[in-house]
Amino acid sequence: QETDRLEELVDNILLSTQLESGENTLRFQPLELKEIVSNAAQRFQQLHPNRTITFTSQCNSALTGDEKLLNLLVSNLLGNSIKYSPIEIPILLKLRKEDQTLELTIKDGGHPIPEEEKEKIFSKFYRLGNEDTRKTKGTGLGLFLVKQIVDLHQGKIYIEPGKPEGNIWKLQFPI
Repeated sequence: QETDRLEELVDNILLSTQLESGENTLRFQPLELKEIVSNAAQRFQQLHPNRTITFTSQCNSALTGDEKLLNLLVSNLLGNSIKYSPIEIPILLKLRKEDQTLELTIKDGGHPIPEEEKEKIFSKFYRLGNEDTRKTKGTGLGLFLVKQIVDLHQGKIYIEPGKPEGNIWKLQFPI
């Protein structure tokens, strides 16, 4: 497990360096975001059979993007949701189309992210200062990569408080 974690850390550091320098060779192509999200939800459900992960889609979701990076984006957000949410709270993913935008929302049960931290969490190596974050393994690269990937796809990412608990991660991509 530690070897896998170290390999993931090295891969993330290399990718973050490539994205920052513009050296990453992007392979933009038409793809179905619905398929990427559905596959990630199924994969995480198999890895965490004691969790409830639900994905719903209300649209055909054609998008021009880099499949590898979008897979990483969804995996990072889903992994964080599982890592920081109580086991009894389901993770809900929803994909919908509005005008010329695809919106992916991920609702988790983690501690609400304070307003003053919402921009900082996308900084390289930044981790929230609360005790729950500190005792959970992480590098502070996952959300940095998520933001870089969203930006490369000319998208937007928002975090809203969940009701009654948790966070709602909203990602919007132009079609």
